[in-house]
Amino acid sequence: MYETGTVRGRTDNRILRRFHLFEEILPRTVRENAPDVFYWPSSPSSGGCFDDPDNENNGDTHYWAVWHGQLPFTDFGNHFFRFCSEFGFQSFPCIKTIESFTEKADRNIFSRVMESHQKNDSANGKMLYYLSENFRCPSTLEQTVYVSQILQGMAVRYGVEHWRRNRGRCMGALYWQVNDNWPAPSWSSIDYFGRWKALHYMAKEFYARMAGSMEVKGSRIYLWAENETSENQAFRMRISLKKMDFTVIERVTASGNAEAFSSACGVWIDLEDCSTYQRLKQSSGSDEDPDEQLFLEGVVEYENGTVRRSVETLLPYKYLSLPQPVFTTEVFREKTAYKIRLKADSFAAFVELSVEGSDVIFSENYFHMTDREPKVITLKDEDISGTTVEDADDLARRIRIRSAADIS
Repeated sequence: MYETGTVRGRTDNRILRRFHLFEEILPRTVRENAPDVFYWPSSPSSGGCFDDPDNENNGDTHYWAVWHGQLPFTDFGNHFFRFCSEFGFQSFPCIKTIESFTEKADRNIFSRVMESHQKNDSANGKMLYYLSENFRCPSTLEQTVYVSQILQGMAVRYGVEHWRRNRGRCMGALYWQVNDNWPAPSWSSIDYFGRWKALHYMAKEFYARMAGSMEVKGSRIYLWAENETSENQAFRMRISLKKMDFTVIERVTASGNAEAFSSACGVWIDLEDCSTYQRLKQSSGSDEDPDEQLFLEGVVEYENGTVRRSVETLLPYKYLSLPQPVFTTEVFREKTAYKIRLKADSFAAFVELSVEGSDVIFSENYFHMTDREPKVITLKDEDISGTTVEDADDLARRIRIRSAADIS
């Protein structure tokens, strides 16, 4: 049955078999047994018959020009898919995971063992390419792992935030992939042993039902509120241009309302019109660029108490004069969890917390420190495995902190 045939001008036995299965048998079975369940014939698909399955105007799309095509993250902003059901970016697994399948001599990303665990032949080179576009060259494998995970989070965040800002035209985004079936570099946000990569922590923020993001268009920076709840959400928001020591150069504020299931642009700043910023640029010497010393912070404060922060820089991180922040920590016990009170004396990008000897899942990780206010991170007892944490003092001794300033 179905040996040969034509589907909209294409003659292929396999196409006919697939057409029969996915567009006749399965939809009929769903209608008969679960009439309230929505059925979609394939992914990607423009609705059926295998016609132009990655059409931006119909159905769902898989998009890989960022990553496989080595286009910059900003290329996501050129596309307004109805639903991007597959896109992604690779990173290395956590260093403990790498240590589980390598000897010390193998811990180089181009060693035979490391490459045997990489199932996308050119992927390690792609990661280094994107790294070179955004960060300084790491000096150790552990730093390379850290930066690869930051890049993965940056890439996926850029796409999701762009599509959320265009809700109505764009109605969803799913990144590839959540987890791994063996220890390896991959597109996953959780590695084989269940260790969270930077992307998984970042996804908690950019997929949150009430979120916020900045959009850079030339000299203008826009701040958006993104509301995926069934109720209108009032907000206050601000964009601040800051020095690395947290000094505010310019600030704009606004208030507004994001309707249910919508996104709203509440405020923007145009650097061309910022007098203080322009004076700073004009007073700089020919061999100086004040943009190396500045960052932008966007804050959305919703009426229900939810606060979302985002950061953009005027130059790639590799060109910034990132100070080496001095961190202070205070750890205390609260019921069945530990609270970590963290402060920094200067801007700290992509702050990574870890606990020596233990696998942990923090309430937040890979975040930015943008002011002198303390940040409180929670670590629940149930999210600690490996070496037991005896008490708050023990945890304080074993906490390790890294930021983008450590890349060298």
